[in-house]
Amino acid sequence: MDRNGNYNPASLYLQELDAQIAGDLANGVTPEFLLGTEAPNYMPGLQGPDNLPNWTYYPSQEAAFNALADILANLVARFPTVKYWELFNEMDAPRFTTLFTGAGQASCPIQRGQIYGQMLNVVVPAARRVNPNIHILMGGMGAASDVLENSSFSPACGISPDFDTGLPQTMADFLTGIYSTGAGIHFDIVNAHAYADSTFGYGNSADINIDPRFKAISASLHQAVLAQGDTGKQFWITESGTSGADDVSSGICGGNSNLGSCMDQAQVNVLGSAVNDLMQNHLFDVAIIYAICAGSGGTPNSSYNQYLVEGTTVNDYGFQILRSDGITLRPMFSWLIQRSGCLSQGGSMFTTNWSCQY
Repeated sequence: MDRNGNYNPASLYLQELDAQIAGDLANGVTPEFLLGTEAPNYMPGLQGPDNLPNWTYYPSQEAAFNALADILANLVARFPTVKYWELFNEMDAPRFTTLFTGAGQASCPIQRGQIYGQMLNVVVPAARRVNPNIHILMGGMGAASDVLENSSFSPACGISPDFDTGLPQTMADFLTGIYSTGAGIHFDIVNAHAYADSTFGYGNSADINIDPRFKAISASLHQAVLAQGDTGKQFWITESGTSGADDVSSGICGGNSNLGSCMDQAQVNVLGSAVNDLMQNHLFDVAIIYAICAGSGGTPNSSYNQYLVEGTTVNDYGFQILRSDGITLRPMFSWLIQRSGCLSQGGSMFTTNWSCQY
């Protein structure tokens, strides 16, 4: 946006995206465009350091929705080869933006979903008029942790106080809220995130196995959609990860001379198990690992550098599946390549101990 909150076709950032997306397509990468709410600090009406608009920049929420509709429609026109468009990210979480969580007041996941649905009703039709063939992802749900962590608030929202049950329930409620506004027709893909418990510091921090969470979230979301009589949705996980920091804080890997190899194999064990279960049981149609490159967080404290082999640092053991040089493959990346080779040769499963089963 420009300083007046309008779409700016001359933006240097958009020119860089022109080259980025062209490069993606030329190299066989399918781009998925996420339109979020981050905004420059110079925009009026922004308060505090979070750099997220609270929509008081616009005279009304309706004006905010209309501005967003104009921006998305212009982007869809600019990038006609981009098929997948995602609106916002973890908008069900606390402290995201007052657009979904209210002006500093607590709200239940279903209420946040209703506001998100109202946004979809305004923003998506304009984009579909430009290109009817686009696929709209609802923003990736990260769970309403403020509800889960508040023993008095969660019952008021009808959310189970048990973390493992409550987390997928918050997502299902958010989804139900969207449908209650009639916005089910304005998105094609249900979208959620799943991480190891220690990533966020709630749940059981010693448990970094994501696999049970995949199953619980998948079951909860499928049930919520089928309850609406909707059989046309895909189900994606657009963020799933575990990191070296998870391995250390959970106690899976201690501070020893094998720390690096332990963190690498722990990532294979956790993510590999999730990938295998996802594919065997058709839990989701698409799963995206967070992340490819370094800089995405999850690195252990720098004091652990002394336990790593020469030439590596904790920056090589975050969420990413490449080393910090952006070139060298971590074992998880190699595992995915070998798994693909196993299946292409008739294998039924590539195990986390690197064995192709037929």
